[in-house]
Order: sequence, then C-alpha cells, then structure tokens
Amino acid sequence: MKQIVTEYYWIEIPLKQPYRLSFTDVTSYNTFIVIFRYKENTYWGEVTALPGYSWEHPEDIDKYITKVLTSHQDVTTLYECLNSEIDKNPFAVTPILTGLEQIFTPIVWPNPVRIPLIGILNEQDTKKIRKHIQALIETGYKVIKYKVGKNVEKDLQNIHLICKILPKNIKLRLDANQGYKIDEARYLVKHLKGLPIEFLEQPLKKDEWGNMSILNSESPVPLMLDESIWTKSDIEKVVQCKAASYIKLKLCKHGSPLNTVALAIEAFKKGLNIVLGNGVQTELGCYIEGQIYNKIGLKTHGEMNGAFKLKKTISNIKCKIKKGTFNAYLTDKFCFDIDSNVNFIKSSKKYLLYDQQ
Repeated sequence: MKQIVTEYYWIEIPLKQPYRLSFTDVTSYNTFIVIFRYKENTYWGEVTALPGYSWEHPEDIDKYITKVLTSHQDVTTLYECLNSEIDKNPFAVTPILTGLEQIFTPIVWPNPVRIPLIGILNEQDTKKIRKHIQALIETGYKVIKYKVGKNVEKDLQNIHLICKILPKNIKLRLDANQGYKIDEARYLVKHLKGLPIEFLEQPLKKDEWGNMSILNSESPVPLMLDESIWTKSDIEKVVQCKAASYIKLKLCKHGSPLNTVALAIEAFKKGLNIVLGNGVQTELGCYIEGQIYNKIGLKTHGEMNGAFKLKKTISNIKCKIKKGTFNAYLTDKFCFDIDSNVNFIKSSKKYLLYDQQ
C-alpha cells in the first residue's frame, strides 16, 4: 500500500486588469488547486470558478472537494466516485481527476507546449482599439478574439472598425458569451457578410437549440458553441439541431483530460471543428490544456491564455508568447509557489490517500 500526500488550496489571485465578459468583469481568479505527492513526484490539477458560466459557485466547489477528499482515502474508490459525478460537478471534479490521471493514466504527461494562440482584444474605445490591435499584430498573432454581446449596434460599429484595421492574413473571432437575444443575433450576423470573421461564439443562451438552428441556417459566418457543450449528449444535439459547425472544449467543463480527449474524438467523428482552451485559469491549467491540444492533434488556434492575465504566476511553469505562439515548459520538477503578498489563501488543507495496488 503506497501513500499519496494530497494538498488542497483555494486561493484568490488578482489580474493585471479586468477581463470583460458579457455577464461580468473578472478582476481576480477564485482558483482551486489539488497537488499530489507520490513516489517522489508531484502532480497537480486546477480549476478556476466562473459563476455565470458554470452553475458551480466557489463555495460549492470548495465544499465538494473537501467532502470527497475527506470521505475517500482509497484512491481507486475516489477515482470511481469522481468519474461518476463529472456531469453533475465538472468544475469541482476537474482538479482532482486531472492530478490522478497524471499519476495513473498519463495520456497527457507534461511535455513542452508550443501551439498557435489567439490574441485578446478587450477594448471599447476607438483609440485604444487601434493601439491594442497594432500591439497584437506586432506580437505575431494570426487570430484575434473580441468580446461582444452587450450592445449589438456598438458591437457592429467596433467589429467593422477592427476589420478595417486588420491585415488580410489575420482573422477575427467574436465571442458573445450568451449575450444576445435571437433578434439581435440575427441582426448581427446579417451585417458580418464579407468580413474576415473566423466564427461567432455562443451568441445565445446555452439551451436555445432551436434558435441556434435558425441562426446557423441564416449566418454567413460559422457559429461555435461553448457554454452549451458539456457532455457527449450536447455534442450529439449540435449535430441533430444543425446548431453550429464549431464547438469549444475546456478541461474545466469535462472533468478530466481523458474525458476531454474522448469528447474531441466524438466531435471529430460527427464532422465538427474543435477549439480548445480556457481564458480563465492559471498557468497550471493552461499547461495541461496544451498537452491535451497536442494529444488531440488540433490545428485551430488555442485559447489557453488565462495565465497571461495574472499579476503573478503561482508555479515554476514558464509560459511565454513568441510570434503568436504559446510556449510553456518546466525546467525542473513541478513546484507550487504561493506569494502571500499577491495571492490571498482562502483555504489550505492536507489529506492522505492510499494506493492499494
């Protein structure tokens, strides 16, 4: 019987600047980290709460993680419990299962990551938009993502401005984060024809399958679903309803690397395009999603850029942007490093698990 020392942290991490979504402005991360120390090696998993995106609030995640790590000392029993509850508690399950899979089923064992990444345009003011686009172009990004969904007329005004500024070899992704009503979305896509739009992401509420079908039949640009996609049945529904041609996968929605890869395989079988990546997580999650990206063999630009929003990183995982490419690597064994001057520790606990094998 082998012992697995388990550490659990709930920390709050401030961002360099607010991250604007249609439903909220994120100024700090509520991040949950589980670390396993096993056979002289260290493994980890992370999730960052985002109420409004997920039904799991920070307090719910903390309560669940504490409960399962207290209730299950046998790692096999814990693993089975977590896998049976992915659909119900995906965010809370993710940091534990991610670490355990690194130990026992390492399909995404950490290797250096080098993948094409999107640039984020998070401005509303015309002068700031021009300046920020120029900086993104100089950094080498080939795809730029812009958040919309609050005011369709203002959104269209800025979209047309952005498209005039962009060089011909650069595409624009639009993300509405469920911000539009169906009439607003139909009005928007009507005015996107001929523009260098890669796709429009999640224009409607996550359960508006019928309206997404209507919108998809009318839209001159491809549509993508994110908040609507959590399980295999959601992927099947996309195809049945002809609701979109792209779907977004994120580790935090699917509970584990293994399950994320399985969903990607299912989506490919059904002829869907896949985008992977979470913009609200630390370098711990970005690094693992980079491994998943490589495992799946994706070509679309990734969105695992959450680490670059932090005031300060929390580990020795090195993340850099070089010519629009996300580079991440470990120079030594993984080391978790909390700076008390930057990161507010809400909870810190230790547990013992046992591998009976």
